[in-house]
Amino acid sequence: MRASPGALIALLAACLSAPSLSMAIGDGEVTVAGSAFTGDYGTGTNIDSQRFTVRYVTGNDWQFGAALSMVRIGATADATYTGLGAPSMTGNRRDGQGPMNGSGSGTATPAQGEATTVAAVEDVYASGLGDLWLSLSRRLVGGGVRVYRFAANLEVKAPLADEAENLGTGEWDYRLGGAGEYRFWSLVTYGGVGWNRLGDPAWVDLNNVFDAYVGVDSNPLAGERLVISGWVDGWQEIIDGAGH
Repeated sequence: MRASPGALIALLAACLSAPSLSMAIGDGEVTVAGSAFTGDYGTGTNIDSQRFTVRYVTGNDWQFGAALSMVRIGATADATYTGLGAPSMTGNRRDGQGPMNGSGSGTATPAQGEATTVAAVEDVYASGLGDLWLSLSRRLVGGGVRVYRFAANLEVKAPLADEAENLGTGEWDYRLGGAGEYRFWSLVTYGGVGWNRLGDPAWVDLNNVFDAYVGVDSNPLAGERLVISGWVDGWQEIIDGAGH
């Protein structure tokens, strides 16, 4: 396992002024949020992905959460969405396997003297239901009326996304980590670290990696329903040489 060039944990994504909508339902809270990521991550292959996530959390000392997303991904080369982004799979698939293998057109060698036309490579987008994430969190310190909170958490990814469309790996993933927050008068800062056990599809080997994130939320706006969030997160390289 190796880290991305320049850092063990690379800052891969920033979501600035990303709106989220929260509301109380029964003893829990539902949050709807959107995020968008783009970049080539040092590979020369630009990858775009967007997520629209609905999350439900309930509990205090123990918290249970469930999150389900709609995912849209586009790339100039073969890429698959994972819980930690969408690394390029080009040159990393086992024995040429993969859900997208064979979908492209072949090339032919022109006869001597014939003109050669090079077609432009265009982004190909796919969209659909993402994976289901279930989480269980245990408060260790703080919480309640205190301005700080720290908890240990376990997350499990149930593979619901369409593997054939590269919207998911089709494998179960697990994450064990810790997360904390500190409340100020007008905003909440938060952060966390975790270790991810990523399931390996038959067509690629994924590294088990550490991740980290830090962010800030505004106090509820627009009638206690709208929160403005911004965060950065990063992780070790999921596939050796893929730039993530």
